[in-house]
Amino acid sequence: MKTPVETRKNRVWDVEEALWKQGVSIHLPVDGAARCWVCRAPQGSVVAVFPDAKQAGTFLADWKALFPEEPVGYLQEIPLTPQGISNKALAVQRGETLSRWREEGGVLVATGGGLLGPVARGGGEILLEVEKEYERNALLDWLVHSGYVRSDLVWAPGQFVLRGYILDVYDPAYAYPLRLEFYDDTLESIRSFSPRTQKSVAMLDALHIHSLSITREASVLDFFTEARPGASTESAGEPFFLLFEPVKIESSAETYELLWKEVAS
Repeated sequence: MKTPVETRKNRVWDVEEALWKQGVSIHLPVDGAARCWVCRAPQGSVVAVFPDAKQAGTFLADWKALFPEEPVGYLQEIPLTPQGISNKALAVQRGETLSRWREEGGVLVATGGGLLGPVARGGGEILLEVEKEYERNALLDWLVHSGYVRSDLVWAPGQFVLRGYILDVYDPAYAYPLRLEFYDDTLESIRSFSPRTQKSVAMLDALHIHSLSITREASVLDFFTEARPGASTESAGEPFFLLFEPVKIESSAETYELLWKEVAS
């Protein structure tokens, strides 16, 4: 008699706890969305590490499609360019991604290089609320002195642009850039939007814009050892780590570190 599919041990979490503690390797002859399926219903916070951004992106997209209600985040690599390495907004964005993951739990998808890059936590901030008045020139001065860069089009964290009575700003604390619509000095509406399609994602009544010039450096490891707020004792400890092709992860991480040093020197 065949064992019903739903009772078979076909998840990575079904492996004995002693083997997890030993860090043993498991052979998973699966690819594509099947990787997500064997990782379904995790029993705590998870860090899924891949050799490259392509594999990480595929896993992320498959996870969102299969489990749309489950929290998942992506720790992006910092581009290996002089501009990318010096961009404080990217470090703050990575810090905010890690903070959300620690608060919400779920799966954090990353590459070896993504785990090596710096992270930061935002410092100063200002509160903006719909139907209140703000002097736009003063707001623009605050953005400039807070490390934001004026751009023709907002598509990356740390950018802003003013067109008439519409101010677009990409605070790295948020997943999407923000569009603030004014009537004279009155803030009429706040919405997040997709930089690719320019379509609205959500309407907001209020939000904080975070300064990039006042940041606190942090370590990725800090987020892996911090207790998750409101979590039970069992789930508040260190996360599970899933290393897909660990040898390739180590090799790509070493390459990323070498290239970082070359660009930064």
